[in-house]
Amino acid sequence: MTPTQKRLHEEHRARQARFLAAAAKVTPPAAPPPPPKTKTKPPESPHPPKVQPKVQSKQPVIFQELRGFKKSLDHILHEVCLKHGVDRLEIANRNMRDHKVIDARFEYFYRARMETDLSYERIGKLTGHDHTSVLHGARQFAVRNNKGLPQQSTPTSSALAGEGR
Repeated sequence: MTPTQKRLHEEHRARQARFLAAAAKVTPPAAPPPPPKTKTKPPESPHPPKVQPKVQSKQPVIFQELRGFKKSLDHILHEVCLKHGVDRLEIANRNMRDHKVIDARFEYFYRARMETDLSYERIGKLTGHDHTSVLHGARQFAVRNNKGLPQQSTPTSSALAGEGR
């Protein structure tokens, strides 16, 4: 091994150690507090509630916790990062070709599809990947781990015949 290769190898090992240390410091997201219990029902207003505009965050969408799904994407991302010992930014980085990161990314895509109600397209938009990349990653994880993917609905021939009218 040449001196340059040794130096690069040592730098890579140091980088991996920093990522593992950073992943160990990350705490899981806190559960939302339960809603307050009320005994009486407030009178319903005939007007719809006002919707607050979303504030743009400087963080990528992947790191904003999404509520209302079976499981939050942020929680899934945290679990995958701890399991594989990778950083959240490495999973989001499309140029990371390390097998450890790729395996973690594929598992994240699979779990995001299986544990939430999100489509491949929506997961891709939230993570900055194309929906076909998300589909490929989820399929690869399922094949490598002998797991199944949800069946996608396909239009029936009768529905297709009715479209031409």
